[in-house]
Amino acid sequence: MSYNKCFIAGIIKGEPYFSRNGDSLLLDLSILRTDIQKEEFLTVSIRKKETIKKAITELEEGDYIISVNAQLMTINTFKTKEIICPHCQRITHIKAKGETTELVLNDFSTIKKDKIQSTLPGVNKVLLMGNLYNDPKFRSAINNLDYIKYKIVVTNYEDGNEIKSFPYIVSFNKEAQNAKLYLKKGNTVFIEGALQERHFKQRTKSFCTHCETEFDALTNSYTREVITANVKYLKEKTKEDFD
Repeated sequence: MSYNKCFIAGIIKGEPYFSRNGDSLLLDLSILRTDIQKEEFLTVSIRKKETIKKAITELEEGDYIISVNAQLMTINTFKTKEIICPHCQRITHIKAKGETTELVLNDFSTIKKDKIQSTLPGVNKVLLMGNLYNDPKFRSAINNLDYIKYKIVVTNYEDGNEIKSFPYIVSFNKEAQNAKLYLKKGNTVFIEGALQERHFKQRTKSFCTHCETEFDALTNSYTREVITANVKYLKEKTKEDFD
């Protein structure tokens, strides 16, 4: 039992560009969320060849793009981290295996920038249904903002093939407290929320082979998480339900 549907709309910031491995076209969007009075920035991707061709032909910076046919997809990545030794300034490049969650547009519509007469509201809505991949991890932040984080398993399709994806889900305060009490690995949930892209500095233990010193390296990193607005706990049918 799985559901994976996203709705997205926003202004294209900058020209579309290809990912490092060249298998997807990336768009940086500015999304003006009128529901929370906030401007968000999110990178979305296009993977289908015919949709990439359409995007290259039609899209340019400043256009308003809308997609009601999008989904989340977990992509395995190999990132190259640049480590600079603070003692001798030697630069080392380290390849690290990881994964990222992408919001993939299967199709889209546009309003050209010269047709936009006033500020258009943005849309960032994610609807998911799936099973918890792991037990939730509950934390109390230093600002007393309780939050909980977990992955769920959802299904999407690419070129007719079924693919499992594992987006991170984050809930705060009361919803975090409820999840702490009632959710565990394997439970089924229905999620309504929005995708957040968060950039941060990641601390990594490193050793410089040139000057033979150990240090903490800070590298740029990012993550994408679904911030919940509403979570429904779905009961699995048991034998007793059919008696």
